[in-house]
Amino acid sequence: MKKVIIALLALLPLACMAQNTWEAPTVDSTQIKAEQAQKAKAEAQKKLENAKYLAGAVPEIDGKVVFTLDRDVPGKTADEIYSAVYAALQALTQEQCEFPSSKISVVNKGEHTIAARYKEWLVFQSTFLSLDRTVFNYTIIATATDGHIHCTLERISYQYEMDRGDTEGMSVKADEWITDKYALNKKKTKSVFNCKAYTVTGEIRGEWHTYHPTVDILLSDAEVNQIKKLVAEAGDGNFLYILEETMPKLYDFLNDYFGNLAWKQVVKDGMDYYNLSREEAENAEMTGDEYTCFIPEEFESED
Repeated sequence: MKKVIIALLALLPLACMAQNTWEAPTVDSTQIKAEQAQKAKAEAQKKLENAKYLAGAVPEIDGKVVFTLDRDVPGKTADEIYSAVYAALQALTQEQCEFPSSKISVVNKGEHTIAARYKEWLVFQSTFLSLDRTVFNYTIIATATDGHIHCTLERISYQYEMDRGDTEGMSVKADEWITDKYALNKKKTKSVFNCKAYTVTGEIRGEWHTYHPTVDILLSDAEVNQIKKLVAEAGDGNFLYILEETMPKLYDFLNDYFGNLAWKQVVKDGMDYYNLSREEAENAEMTGDEYTCFIPEEFESED
């Protein structure tokens, strides 16, 4: 260490000869301008991407949501197009996601028109441990003419979690949910559904291991502010208990999600570590179904 200090002291006269005045560090203005331009470009791109979900993004006819497809089919007669479209719509009723009630409802061969009604599962997320989906209802009306096909997708509605006994579920028409009138603010500059995903981590204490599964939840700014207030008042504790009284729907979702995971993990542990059959594991009295939920750091106080 002493040798290093002596060496540095020996170099000081040279340093003073090289620079005997103070000066500001050189700033690369070209680089700064490039970074600013890149940032501005990214912001403009984001606004452009968001714009496609704003005013006019969902097509309407007389206040009803109607998606329209017009396509030329050169060289094909109305009869040929009608037959091909009929086969395609019929095949769609047999897809795995369709309900038995999906069918071609009515046809007019003289006018080459087909109307088909569909009821299917629209899946948002599907994993080994969870399934999030809604019933999706819609009608397709197709009319063929020589060299052209005209199709509309309309009479859209959704039924979400209607079969659960612990929640009311949601049944809504697209006309009353995703149109500009209902989905955008008054200035048509922002969606009322603007949400951000937050990851919630749980803890499942099994007999052999402790597991930390996660789930993403979508929350609006108002919901986030409400949760932050609840967390600040509670100080600490199980995130589920903090939500239970004031935000029952979110509480029910998280409680069901982690509760189901805990139960599945108990059964899995019984089969893996005790060599039980699934039926035996489901009926065995084992520990491991205890679970809790941590407060996401985004909701904790910054103090």
